[in-house]
Amino acid sequence: MNGHLGMSLKSVFVIGCGGHAKVVSQVINSDDSYEIVAYVDEQTDTGDFLGKPLMAEGRLQKDHNDSAVFVAIGFNDERQRVAKNLTAMGQHSFPSFTHVSASLAPDTILGRGVVIMPNAALTANTTIGDFCVINTSSILEHDCVVGDFSSLAPGAIVCGECRIGENVYIGAGAMIKQGVTIGDNSVIGAGSVILQDVGANLVVVGAPGRAVKSRKIYDPYF
Repeated sequence: MNGHLGMSLKSVFVIGCGGHAKVVSQVINSDDSYEIVAYVDEQTDTGDFLGKPLMAEGRLQKDHNDSAVFVAIGFNDERQRVAKNLTAMGQHSFPSFTHVSASLAPDTILGRGVVIMPNAALTANTTIGDFCVINTSSILEHDCVVGDFSSLAPGAIVCGECRIGENVYIGAGAMIKQGVTIGDNSVIGAGSVILQDVGANLVVVGAPGRAVKSRKIYDPYF
């Protein structure tokens, strides 16, 4: 358990039991305010994960529908579905978590349910929408805006004044040139170099990046 002696920690339920949830748990455990009390799975209501009990999603809604919840699902489309269902069905709160090693400018704006992973850097006037993932060692330079349900994979670099749409995935080590806009639901491949605007619903790979196919919700990233 984290926190100082004598401090009462707030409870949070974590939805997800995969690799992404493991990393998110490290971030939450670095926070001095919250304690994970259970992991929530769509069906399972027995067993444990990372030393905490498993709970079926239905029981969360029935018995804890005003609780603090974090949606630890890496795939943007599924995270969006679950978050919207929770918002519609309960009175949950959705705290955001930042690892102690991350660097955030004082004027950074974070939406609900955001996770900022270890060694990420967000510089001046950065705005992050709801339920976003800013992964390990990724960089967002000045005056960037990231839309709801988007994610940056480890080591992604987004230069200044970029606009990242909703439900966008930017792969590991990708670089987005200053001032570029990425349209909603698009995917940027690992290691890609994006020098021009990218439209919505596209998969873009390479250096320089080029669109290789269109994408619909719930299509695989690649």
